[in-house]
Amino acid sequence: MAAQGSSTFKGNRVAASHAEIIKRSPGKIFPLLCPVQEYNWIDQWDCEIIFSNREGIENNCIFKEYQSGPVLFDSDVPTYWIVSTYDVTNRRIQFVLMSDLVAISKIDVEVKKMGDGKSSVSWSMVITGICEEGNKHIGKSTRNKAKLYLTVLGMALKHYCEKGEKLTLNKTSLLKMGVSAGVLGFIKNHIKGLSSK
Repeated sequence: MAAQGSSTFKGNRVAASHAEIIKRSPGKIFPLLCPVQEYNWIDQWDCEIIFSNREGIENNCIFKEYQSGPVLFDSDVPTYWIVSTYDVTNRRIQFVLMSDLVAISKIDVEVKKMGDGKSSVSWSMVITGICEEGNKHIGKSTRNKAKLYLTVLGMALKHYCEKGEKLTLNKTSLLKMGVSAGVLGFIKNHIKGLSSK
Protein backbone atom coordinates (compact mmCIF):
# COMPACT_ATOMS: atom_id res chain seq x y z
CA MET A 1 0.00 0.00 0.00
CA ALA A 2 1.34 3.44 -0.95
CA ALA A 3 1.90 5.96 1.81
CA GLN A 4 -0.80 8.57 2.23
CA GLY A 5 -0.32 11.38 -0.31
CA SER A 6 2.12 9.36 -2.42
CA SER A 7 1.62 8.30 -6.01
CA THR A 8 3.05 5.71 -8.34
CA PHE A 9 3.36 8.45 -10.99
CA LYS A 10 6.54 10.52 -11.09
CA GLY A 11 6.81 13.43 -13.51
CA ASN A 12 9.85 13.75 -15.74
CA ARG A 13 11.73 17.00 -15.11
CA VAL A 14 14.23 18.99 -17.14
CA ALA A 15 15.91 22.35 -16.55
CA ALA A 16 17.60 24.92 -18.75
CA SER A 17 19.05 28.39 -18.35
CA HIS A 18 20.42 31.25 -20.39
CA ALA A 19 22.00 34.64 -19.70
CA GLU A 20 22.65 37.70 -21.85
CA ILE A 21 24.76 40.80 -21.29
CA ILE A 22 22.79 43.72 -22.71
CA LYS A 23 23.99 47.28 -23.25
CA ARG A 24 21.06 48.90 -21.50
CA SER A 25 20.21 49.75 -17.88
CA PRO A 26 18.02 47.41 -15.80
CA GLY A 27 15.41 50.17 -15.56
CA LYS A 28 15.02 50.16 -19.36
CA ILE A 29 15.05 46.34 -19.72
CA PHE A 30 12.78 45.22 -16.88
CA PRO A 31 9.55 46.85 -18.19
CA LEU A 32 9.97 44.97 -21.48
CA LEU A 33 9.42 41.64 -19.67
CA CYS A 34 5.67 42.04 -20.03
CA PRO A 35 3.21 40.22 -22.33
CA VAL A 36 2.03 43.56 -23.76
CA GLN A 37 5.54 44.97 -24.31
CA GLU A 38 6.71 41.68 -25.85
CA TYR A 39 4.76 42.56 -29.00
CA ASN A 40 7.53 45.13 -29.57
CA TRP A 41 10.45 42.68 -29.43
CA ILE A 42 9.33 39.05 -29.90
CA ASP A 43 8.75 38.12 -33.54
CA GLN A 44 5.25 36.72 -34.10
CA TRP A 45 4.31 37.12 -30.42
CA ASP A 46 0.60 36.77 -29.73
CA CYS A 47 -1.17 36.36 -26.40
CA GLU A 48 -4.49 36.89 -24.69
CA ILE A 49 -4.53 38.64 -21.31
CA ILE A 50 -6.91 36.69 -19.11
CA PHE A 51 -6.49 38.78 -15.96
CA SER A 52 -4.66 41.99 -15.10
CA ASN A 53 -5.82 45.02 -13.14
CA ARG A 54 -3.79 47.23 -15.44
CA GLU A 55 -2.64 47.20 -19.05
CA GLY A 56 0.26 44.80 -18.63
CA ILE A 57 2.19 42.71 -16.19
CA GLU A 58 1.64 42.63 -12.43
CA ASN A 59 1.72 40.02 -9.72
CA ASN A 60 -0.98 37.38 -10.37
CA CYS A 61 -1.48 38.49 -13.99
CA ILE A 62 -2.58 35.59 -16.22
CA PHE A 63 -2.18 35.32 -19.99
CA LYS A 64 -2.41 32.59 -22.62
CA GLU A 65 -0.38 31.91 -25.77
CA TYR A 66 0.05 29.15 -28.36
CA GLN A 67 3.74 29.55 -29.31
CA SER A 68 5.37 27.56 -26.47
CA GLY A 69 3.57 24.24 -26.95
CA PRO A 70 4.82 23.55 -30.49
CA VAL A 71 8.39 24.62 -29.62
CA LEU A 72 8.74 22.73 -26.33
CA PHE A 73 6.38 19.78 -26.70
CA ASP A 74 5.67 19.39 -30.45
CA SER A 75 2.03 19.99 -29.55
CA ASP A 76 -0.41 22.81 -30.29
CA VAL A 77 -1.54 22.99 -26.67
CA PRO A 78 -2.23 26.41 -25.16
CA THR A 79 0.13 27.61 -22.45
CA TYR A 80 -1.25 29.64 -19.55
CA TRP A 81 1.25 31.96 -17.81
CA ILE A 82 0.68 33.05 -14.21
CA VAL A 83 2.93 35.76 -12.76
CA SER A 84 3.78 34.34 -9.34
CA THR A 85 6.43 36.94 -8.44
CA TYR A 86 6.73 40.47 -9.77
CA ASP A 87 9.47 42.29 -7.84
CA VAL A 88 10.17 45.70 -9.41
CA THR A 89 12.69 46.67 -6.69
CA ASN A 90 14.95 43.66 -7.25
CA ARG A 91 13.95 43.30 -10.93
CA ARG A 92 12.84 39.68 -10.63
CA ILE A 93 9.87 37.93 -12.22
CA GLN A 94 8.68 34.38 -11.81
CA PHE A 95 6.17 32.78 -14.15
CA VAL A 96 4.36 29.48 -13.62
CA LEU A 97 3.25 27.96 -16.94
CA MET A 98 0.49 25.39 -17.43
CA SER A 99 0.81 23.72 -20.81
CA ASP A 100 -2.63 22.11 -21.03
CA LEU A 101 -2.39 18.49 -19.79
CA VAL A 102 1.31 18.13 -20.62
CA ALA A 103 3.48 20.01 -18.14
CA ILE A 104 3.86 22.65 -15.47
CA SER A 105 6.89 24.88 -15.94
CA LYS A 106 8.52 27.66 -13.97
CA ILE A 107 10.56 30.48 -15.47
CA ASP A 108 12.61 32.83 -13.29
CA VAL A 109 13.96 36.02 -14.87
CA GLU A 110 16.35 38.43 -13.17
CA VAL A 111 17.87 41.66 -14.44
CA LYS A 112 21.05 42.87 -12.68
CA LYS A 113 23.07 46.04 -13.11
CA MET A 114 26.66 45.44 -14.23
CA GLY A 115 27.91 49.01 -14.64
CA ASP A 116 29.02 50.89 -17.77
CA GLY A 117 25.38 50.96 -18.91
CA LYS A 118 25.21 47.16 -19.11
CA SER A 119 22.91 44.64 -17.49
CA SER A 120 22.88 40.89 -17.04
CA VAL A 121 19.56 39.21 -17.79
CA SER A 122 19.23 35.58 -16.72
CA TRP A 123 16.47 33.09 -17.38
CA SER A 124 16.07 29.69 -15.73
CA MET A 125 13.36 27.22 -16.63
CA VAL A 126 12.16 23.99 -15.00
CA ILE A 127 9.65 21.80 -16.87
CA THR A 128 7.82 18.91 -15.17
CA GLY A 129 5.48 16.38 -16.78
CA ILE A 130 2.15 16.10 -14.99
CA CYS A 131 0.88 12.81 -16.42
CA GLU A 132 2.11 9.76 -18.35
CA GLU A 133 1.19 11.39 -21.67
CA GLY A 134 3.04 14.55 -20.59
CA ASN A 135 6.12 12.53 -19.64
CA LYS A 136 6.33 11.29 -23.24
CA HIS A 137 7.07 14.88 -24.28
CA ILE A 138 9.73 15.55 -21.66
CA GLY A 139 13.29 14.27 -22.01
CA LYS A 140 16.75 15.31 -23.16
CA SER A 141 15.39 16.84 -26.38
CA THR A 142 13.02 18.98 -24.25
CA ARG A 143 16.00 20.30 -22.31
CA ASN A 144 17.64 21.27 -25.60
CA LYS A 145 14.42 22.89 -26.84
CA ALA A 146 14.05 24.82 -23.56
CA LYS A 147 17.65 26.05 -23.82
CA LEU A 148 17.04 27.17 -27.40
CA TYR A 149 13.72 28.78 -26.39
CA LEU A 150 15.46 30.86 -23.70
CA THR A 151 18.40 31.64 -26.00
CA VAL A 152 16.13 33.00 -28.73
CA LEU A 153 14.28 35.10 -26.14
CA GLY A 154 17.60 36.45 -24.87
CA MET A 155 18.88 37.23 -28.35
CA ALA A 156 15.61 38.95 -29.28
CA LEU A 157 15.63 41.11 -26.13
CA LYS A 158 19.30 42.03 -26.65
CA HIS A 159 18.69 42.92 -30.29
CA TYR A 160 15.71 45.12 -29.43
CA CYS A 161 17.51 46.90 -26.57
CA GLU A 162 20.71 47.52 -28.53
CA LYS A 163 19.38 48.04 -32.08
CA GLY A 164 15.95 49.49 -31.34
CA GLU A 165 14.12 47.03 -33.59
CA LYS A 166 12.45 43.64 -33.40
CA LEU A 167 14.64 40.68 -34.35
CA THR A 168 13.04 38.94 -37.31
CA LEU A 169 13.45 35.20 -36.96
CA ASN A 170 14.75 34.29 -40.40
CA LYS A 171 17.79 32.40 -41.63
CA THR A 172 19.82 35.50 -42.49
CA SER A 173 19.37 37.26 -39.16
CA LEU A 174 20.03 34.13 -37.13
CA LEU A 175 23.18 33.22 -39.10
CA LYS A 176 24.52 36.75 -38.51
CA MET A 177 23.98 36.16 -34.79
CA GLY A 178 26.07 32.98 -34.90
CA VAL A 179 23.30 30.38 -34.85
CA SER A 180 24.55 27.15 -36.46
CA ALA A 181 22.95 25.50 -39.50
CA GLY A 182 21.84 22.54 -37.34
CA VAL A 183 20.10 24.81 -34.88
CA LEU A 184 18.51 26.70 -37.78
CA GLY A 185 17.00 23.42 -38.97
CA PHE A 186 15.53 22.86 -35.54
CA ILE A 187 14.18 26.41 -35.36
CA LYS A 188 12.71 26.16 -38.84
CA ASN A 189 10.74 23.11 -37.80
CA HIS A 190 9.52 24.64 -34.54
CA ILE A 191 8.96 28.34 -35.08
CA LYS A 192 6.04 29.16 -37.32
CA GLY A 193 6.82 31.41 -40.25
CA LEU A 194 10.61 31.14 -40.29
CA SER A 195 11.58 32.08 -43.83
CA SER A 196 14.38 30.47 -45.79
CA LYS A 197 15.85 33.81 -46.91
